[in-house]
Amino acid sequence: MRENITSGDVSFRKAYLRSFIDAVEVADSVIRINGSKSTLEQAVIACSQPGKNGGRGFVPKWRT
Repeated sequence: MRENITSGDVSFRKAYLRSFIDAVEVADSVIRINGSKSTLEQAVIACSQPGKNGGRGFVPKWRT
């Protein structure tokens, strides 16, 4: 499943995102993603832990 999400077929990845995102609103300076807050939160947390899911994350790699 993780491999399909990170590098699988585009149609699979779109279907996965549609399963928890209701709508995406794009304005000049803001992008809003609408859906269940708890479901979106779980998805963001899963993506922000790159060591656990092997995919891209939101946590920067800090350098000394």
